[in-house]
Amino acid sequence: MPIISITAEHAAELILALLKANSWLNTPGVMTQDDFHAKGEAILFLQQMAIHGASNFGDTN
Repeated sequence: MPIISITAEHAAELILALLKANSWLNTPGVMTQDDFHAKGEAILFLQQMAIHGASNFGDTN
């Protein structure tokens, strides 16, 4: 599987497209108990990328 490199500009475009395609992601609402876990998981994911010197997402899923 080839490694794909994404620029910050391309990543921003992809995020904007995702938000436009899924308006519910932009809609404020009541958080559920499980929503609070996402923050910690996101922080751990980014910390692992920094620790390992990742410069792109590669084949991360």
